[in-house]
This record gives sequence, structure tokens and C-alpha cells, in this order.
Amino acid sequence: MQEGSIINWRELTQTYEMAEKCLRTNYYGAKETTEAFLPLLKLSNSPRIVNVSSQAGLLKVQECLNFSLEI
Repeated sequence: MQEGSIINWRELTQTYEMAEKCLRTNYYGAKETTEAFLPLLKLSNSPRIVNVSSQAGLLKVQECLNFSLEI
């Protein structure tokens, strides 16, 4: 794929590995970053957490996909 290529996200086949990476990045990444900054946020007079996401971070619902993830 060339730089600047357009990806049709609806046609992308989602694998278990892709779903796992998506959860690691979009859920655990945000969770662990927030936890790391909580001590500093507690010291602030106006603490804020801003989470920016995109459609690319969504998981497709897979019927008959038999795996469990602990969150």
C-alpha cells in the first residue's frame, strides 16, 4: 500500500490478531495512559482527559466468532 492510499474500511477482513491489536491500542492504551496521568491530574485545579478516536478503531461484530477477552 502506498502512502496516502485510501482504505475502504468496510471491505477490510478483520482477523483475531487485528481485533486483539485494536483492543490493546484503543482500550488498554487509553486506560494505561489515563492511569499513568491520574496522580498529576489529581494535583490540578482543572483536570481534563480528552480521548480522541476514529472509525478506524471500531471492531466489527463477528457472528459465530468464539473467543473471549478479559477486559
